[in-house]
Amino acid sequence: MDFKLAIYDAKRCTLFSMGRNAMYAACRAFGLKPHDEVLTPAFDCDVSLQPFKVSGCRLKFFRSEPYTFSADIEDIKRKITPKTKLIHIINHFGMPQDWDKLLALREEAGIPILEDNAYSLFSRLGNKAFGTFGDMSVFSLWKHLPLLDGGILRINNQKYKFELAAHKIPFFYSVDAHKLLYLMRV
Repeated sequence: MDFKLAIYDAKRCTLFSMGRNAMYAACRAFGLKPHDEVLTPAFDCDVSLQPFKVSGCRLKFFRSEPYTFSADIEDIKRKITPKTKLIHIINHFGMPQDWDKLLALREEAGIPILEDNAYSLFSRLGNKAFGTFGDMSVFSLWKHLPLLDGGILRINNQKYKFELAAHKIPFFYSVDAHKLLYLMRV
């Protein structure tokens, strides 16, 4: 049996020990600084917010529809200020967001989007895989695959760069990449 993870592209993806480490790397690649604002859904767990907190960012929460977890785009628009440097969007449990409206908002506001797919590794919207909408996207592999840990940072907007060797970040720990690559058979 040959298995290939649709979103994995060695040129765009970096493997991490956990999804939250990938999120921290995204914070670095986006150039977030202390006191920058990150808009994030009010429905989220504290663990996934730690990369923003460690980066010194100020979190502003936007509303989500309680039955579909859809981001309230009008609420996001109202909360954008000159200090807003990132919009964190979660595709909760494989349920897609309104990406047409979110991408239009990104263009209008000029604020990048981090797409969080912690529980949506194999999900799609039409013929497009989750993880291909935001400027960057993160995945938590152990929530879907028989692994002890593992995360992916996928960079979709080549304006942003992240090279692991260029950063000496004690928050990370190494992952056995060869084990992940074996599962993905890239």
